[in-house]
Amino acid sequence: MYDWKSCCRGGMHPQIGLLLLRIGVGVIFIAHGWMKLQNLAATNAFMASLGLPNGWGTFMGLLELFGGIAILLGTYVGIAGLLLAADMLGAILLVKGSKGLIGGYELELLLLLASLAIAKLGPGTYSYDGKRGMGGIVAGCCGGSCGEGCGNGACGPMEGGCCDSGMCEMPSEDEHMVLVEDGEVVAVVEEPKA
Repeated sequence: MYDWKSCCRGGMHPQIGLLLLRIGVGVIFIAHGWMKLQNLAATNAFMASLGLPNGWGTFMGLLELFGGIAILLGTYVGIAGLLLAADMLGAILLVKGSKGLIGGYELELLLLLASLAIAKLGPGTYSYDGKRGMGGIVAGCCGGSCGEGCGNGACGPMEGGCCDSGMCEMPSEDEHMVLVEDGEVVAVVEEPKA
């Protein structure tokens, strides 16, 4: 069983893992977007050869560049992650799918899944949005801005995060819950032992 409390109190910190994932995905998308924008004529001609509308290469280059920047900085990651995942799905279906997994669409599949993971998890604590108190599910439970009882690792992961719900559920061995309002712990509710 994974010990979320020790993880959040200074052991292996999931926030650092999310930051590293965002850096890797963001840098790759920025590089590919920049490459597309550096040779727009060839990019647009290639996209047209796939049957896509005129100017689609420009759109894809801008999406990858600015989507990668958003992922890297940790802002609007929900939207950026979904759009970049759709971009990679298109790349798999239109270009790389016929080449098979190895030596074909392995990078695109990895980027698709990583983009979806980032979109689902949110930007995390070490991000632009995290600094504004919008760190998402992961930030809500491990080092986010939900108050001392919740933000400093007193709760494990749960759907919605304590920032979203106002309630921080403790792991089962902690037989109480913390009520959080406006980033402050306002009550600790003890549950009777069975």
